[in-house]
Amino acid sequence: MKMKLSKQDLWICIYLYFVFQTFFQSISTGLIHTMFKYSDDVLVLSLFLLLMIKAARNKVKLSRDEKQILIMYGIFESLGILFGLLSDHQRAIYVFLDGFTCAKFLILFFSAQILSSGRLSERWMLKYNPLCKIVAVLLFFLLVHELFFCPFFEKAEYRYFTHSLKFFFTHPEGLARASAAFIYPLAYNMRFHKKNMKYILMLCIVMLFTFRSKSIAAMFVILAIYFYKKVLNGKHISVLFVGIAAMALFIGYDQIKYYYGHALIGRTKLLTDSIYLANKMFPFGSGFGSFGSNVALDHHSSLYEAMGYFTAENPWAVKEYLNDAFWPIIFAQVGWIGSIFFIITIGWFLKVGVDYYKKDFYVAWVFISVIMYDLVSTLASSAFFHPISLSSYLLLGLIISSVSSDKNKKEEKNHEGRIYIS
Repeated sequence: MKMKLSKQDLWICIYLYFVFQTFFQSISTGLIHTMFKYSDDVLVLSLFLLLMIKAARNKVKLSRDEKQILIMYGIFESLGILFGLLSDHQRAIYVFLDGFTCAKFLILFFSAQILSSGRLSERWMLKYNPLCKIVAVLLFFLLVHELFFCPFFEKAEYRYFTHSLKFFFTHPEGLARASAAFIYPLAYNMRFHKKNMKYILMLCIVMLFTFRSKSIAAMFVILAIYFYKKVLNGKHISVLFVGIAAMALFIGYDQIKYYYGHALIGRTKLLTDSIYLANKMFPFGSGFGSFGSNVALDHHSSLYEAMGYFTAENPWAVKEYLNDAFWPIIFAQVGWIGSIFFIITIGWFLKVGVDYYKKDFYVAWVFISVIMYDLVSTLASSAFFHPISLSSYLLLGLIISSVSSDKNKKEEKNHEGRIYIS
């Protein structure tokens, strides 16, 4: 008996691989470890090349919002590369590498959407609903076992009233992101299966016990969006965003105060120095690969060198924090002008989700949840630019492709004079 993978199945395989890539990387060594480490780069680059081939054949259609996103982010990328080549803080190859790293989440979104266009129906994700339910149950029972019985896995540090859980991931955030990755398909499929909510709640509880402020805030965001719309019948999304912002600040206040309230903490040093650099170099920036990013640390940026970031005697020169930030990457590398273009891009991206809020709530629910998770994460990680976040944008692209395909089919049938009942 031959097992045949459809193109839809291939997309889900890629999605799941991105979800568990960091886990595969953590359990491998040598050459296999290196392959897993750079596999996301290879996959994104491959999809990008396929996208360019399709664009060259004039087979790419984008909405007005999507064109605006590409223009704004294209300017952001161009500035980062230009400043990097002019400043000479990093070798050219690493300037382009960091630019690619900063663009991966957007490449995945557009690649998934465009390359799958016309091939997915509104119901295509239902096929994977049972898998998401099984994972939800397994993770929930693992949670119960780790809390009340002799644990299978090593636990993280003690927080609140018990240890932070991470299961087989190297860090609790890996578990939180994986839980969210299975919440999103379940949330989208709730348009057909209302009973998915109990599985979503199981995964939310798992996220809670990772005891990461950004993950807990993201969990509340996911639940708040549903509660506001479906329970309170909320129509004014601005009220929802104000509530989400207040809730996120309340949950993360202690962590924000800790990470950014001490001069000897790496993240505080990165932020203050990035603001200093943005002001000093105005209207320019230090360029991609020079400050705050993984490339700056791994490939010894001359700017890091000049500022003493590699000097072991400095109490804030802790490697774990010198590439574990987000806004310092933006402020320093592209300056204030580039930062504005990045903020506009994310704002416009969020606008797409907001526009769906009235016409297709379940798409909006996933869309806004994904963006808000990364926005919250910008306070204590590289967020949008981290490999752990890539799967979400691939899924967003597939969802937009599926609802757009169904919309086009409806329009075609109406044009032909047929009656279409949704």
